[in-house]
Amino acid sequence: MLSQKVNIQYAGGARYRLTVIEKDYKSAEDVLKNTVQILQENARKYNVSLEFTRFQSK
Repeated sequence: MLSQKVNIQYAGGARYRLTVIEKDYKSAEDVLKNTVQILQENARKYNVSLEFTRFQSK
């Protein structure tokens, strides 16, 4: 189950944006890692491609 601290938005052109809200960096990294792992497992299950790229917000 994905955390309520993760927001997934459609960014257009088959791209999605993940936003993680957490009180500290370490916790946010753990939430992000778990979320990406769940998404990758489901991508394999449904035979779809998934690429995760990290972008820093400005």
